[in-house]
Parts: sequence; structure tokens; C-alpha cells
Amino acid sequence: MTKTAFLTELERELASLPAMDRERSLRYFDEMIADRVEEGLTEEEAVAGLGSVNEIAAEILSEGGGEGDTPPPKEEKTFHGCPLWLAILLAALALPVWLPVVLSLAVTVFCLYLIPWCILLALFCTAVGCALGGVAGAVLAFVVLPVSGVYNAMMLLGMSLFCCGFGILLMFPVIYGTVWLAKGTAWCFRKLGSVRKEKKA
Repeated sequence: MTKTAFLTELERELASLPAMDRERSLRYFDEMIADRVEEGLTEEEAVAGLGSVNEIAAEILSEGGGEGDTPPPKEEKTFHGCPLWLAILLAALALPVWLPVVLSLAVTVFCLYLIPWCILLALFCTAVGCALGGVAGAVLAFVVLPVSGVYNAMMLLGMSLFCCGFGILLMFPVIYGTVWLAKGTAWCFRKLGSVRKEKKA
């Protein structure tokens, strides 16, 4: 039996109940079936595990659900055992204290996160500058060869090749550092997502 068929039959069996009690019972079993489906059961298995619709309806009716239309008392919402309205009031009164602290911590964490990216950016600019300067120096060595002589041109060419090689070598830590930081960022977001899911559960 599907969830829809189960709830339809249960609603028919509970027709003698007040509308509010009937809706509460239907919502309860709807959520129970949904929870069982989330745990891995099929919809038919989840419904079958509840038992017979007639037995469930008889049990609900025997508990005195149809004795009147008086709605049940509303449950007061709480936050960690404290009334919700009081928790909101205390949070508002403490706003001048905790808001600057939270903002300061957030800015500090963000700055600490930006530092390695800034270092990688500086290394990248240095590597590109060295590589481009080396290429430009090598071209210049051939240009000034007739004017400055072979020795000066060779010295300039050697220095240019060294700068170019140093720039290329410097790109390796930049690439590996970027990959490592990107993976670390993705890992942190996955952890935060899993913590939020655990809290909701």
C-alpha cells in the first residue's frame, strides 16, 4: 500500500474525529512514513511496518480523540530549554557585546584565510616578472651585442636565462599551493555543510 492510499483510508476511518485531531493524526503518520523512507525503506515497506489501518484507527479512537473539539494546549517554543521570547530578548540586549566580538572573529578568520592567497599572488607576480624579464633580457643581449661586445652580451644573456629559469621554477610552488588551498577550502565547506545537516537532523 502506498502512503497516499494509507492516509486516505486512515482519514476515512477517523471520520468521527474532530477535524483538528484527524489532521494531527494524519500529519503524524505522514511524517513517520517519510522518516522511514529516508532511512532506506521503500514506501510500501514503511507503510506495511505500521500495521493495519483498522487497528491504528481503533487505537486512536480508543484514546479519546473524539471527546470534543477542544484543541490541545500549544507547546511553548524553547531555545536550549529557555523560552524562545526570552532568548530573543536576551540576545537583543546583549547585541552591543556579542556583535563586535563575532564581527572581529569573522574578520580575523577571513584575513588569515586571505594571507596565503596573497603570498601565492605575490609569488605568481614575481615568477611572471622574472620570466618576462628574462625573455626581454635575452632579446636585448642580441640587440646590444654589436655595441657592448661579446662578453657583456653573454653576461646579459646568462643573467636573463637565470631569471627566466627562476621564474619558471617559482611557478611550481604557486601551482601546488593554489591546488592545496582550493582543496582545503572545498573541504572546509563540506565540513560546514555536514555539521548543518547533523544539527537539522
